Amino acid sequence: LIDDAARVARMLGIPHRVYDFRAEFQKQIIDYFIGSYRNGETPNPCYLCNKRIKFGLFLDQALQEGFDAIATGHYAKVFRDQTGRYVLERGADMQKDQSYFLALLNQAQLSRIIFPLAALIKKDVRLIAEKAGLINTLSSSITVC
Repeated sequence: LIDDAARVARMLGIPHRVYDFRAEFQKQIIDYFIGSYRNGETPNPCYLCNKRIKFGLFLDQALQEGFDAIATGHYAKVFRDQTGRYVLERGADMQKDQSYFLALLNQAQLSRIIFPLAALIKKDVRLIAEKAGLINTLSSSITVC
């Protein structure tokens, strides 16, 4: 996956960075999952991963490096309502909606997120990527929350 991302970044002429959050992921997500499962609970690692890793550590790293926001491939939508609050909604693709797994994000996190797939369905995303000659080795059965 990292090699695919690096190739696509080169094709697009944009920088590619890799951040190693494996230790934090093990401690905050995997250990939580195992502990919850052992206690007879039903863990939901995607909630915590999104809040603590993707839109926690990763977002913090991007902001420290001077970026204004991060964009991810989540099928969800975020917008600012008339009161100025950031609102999370389902994306257009009801089969791939991931807003549920982003429910723990706070206003500071939502204000720094871009979801470019919000108005698209997966089939159209794949066609766009194919027409652009972008590589996609992921199986369609893999879901990233």
